[in-house]
Amino acid sequence: MSKTAFIMLPYDKHDPYKSPTDPGADFCIPVETKNHSYDDGSGNKLSGHWVIPTGKNTYRSNINQQLEIKDSLRLHALTIHVHPFATRIMLFNKTTQKPVFVSNVTNHQNSIGLTNIENFSSKEGIWLYENQEYEIVLDVNNTSKENQDMMGSMFLFFYDKEMEAIVNAKVY
Repeated sequence: MSKTAFIMLPYDKHDPYKSPTDPGADFCIPVETKNHSYDDGSGNKLSGHWVIPTGKNTYRSNINQQLEIKDSLRLHALTIHVHPFATRIMLFNKTTQKPVFVSNVTNHQNSIGLTNIENFSSKEGIWLYENQEYEIVLDVNNTSKENQDMMGSMFLFFYDKEMEAIVNAKVY
């Protein structure tokens, strides 16, 4: 079973392209407001594709609603999607205050681009639980002289006991 989780940051729905009033509060300037905009259910706007300023910054977002964990799930694989200037992305258990998985991202040395992104794979798996809070934490270092666009996404693959029962019941 696969699930997608990504960082969603709030922005000003009345004036989306103004600079955040408090950059430390994870407010963002969205790249655009059509394809990567979401509503938090309370009328606030969130963007999954935002602008990062020059320098080092950290962005984080709760992903429990995206994971929809019922009881527990065993994570067996995880792959990452980030843009250049990302340096690390982490699946973080906020309840235990411990990382579940940390992916180091290597950028090109003399040009803009990504050289390597660490992914996760495990036959044994790692358990995630319904009663715990999970978030994605993304570190970036925009070494260019201008603002850049950014995303932080994870594609998570879990053991699916319902699918196994269907497969095992099939007669060949």
